[in-house]
Amino acid sequence: MKMKPTSIFIALVALAVVACNKDSAKLSAAQTNASLLAGNSGANKIWSLVTITVSSGGNTMVFSATSSNQIPACELDNLFQFTNDPAQSYVHSEGATTCHAGDTNTVEKGSWAFTNDGKTLVVDTQDFITADQYNNTNGDEPYISLMLLGYNGPLTVSSITSTNMTLAYSLVGSSTTYNISLAFASK
Repeated sequence: MKMKPTSIFIALVALAVVACNKDSAKLSAAQTNASLLAGNSGANKIWSLVTITVSSGGNTMVFSATSSNQIPACELDNLFQFTNDPAQSYVHSEGATTCHAGDTNTVEKGSWAFTNDGKTLVVDTQDFITADQYNNTNGDEPYISLMLLGYNGPLTVSSITSTNMTLAYSLVGSSTTYNISLAFASK
């Protein structure tokens, strides 16, 4: 059976259309990371802090539930909720325990976005912390809440999966640069 050139041309065009449709269905790195961070469109995901690593001047300190530099229970149970909605909503709230009796439940809230390459997460927040939380008037709460996502700078995505995420950023003091890494686990 001999095929006509027109039939071959139509078959090639149909094959090209199908191939183009498959390519256009691929998610960008930002969309993929958004799904890992917050779930599919319309969903949300809650993360908890596992470890904070602070490096400066050749020294490294690790804060966790089990290290000698423990993250207090009142900080360790905080919840970081990312919603995959049109506003890309974000809420950092107290967990079951607070560090001070008057602490507000909402620590910070705002919105989030990935850069197109998915390598940077920007969380734009408004803080709702009390003066006691900010000033650490009781002397029992480390600066952990204040050094998390609310510093409103770009966060480098070191790694992200459906269950774990590591974000990093640098803070520059008057003469010292602090490299901070935050490890989270999904709830």
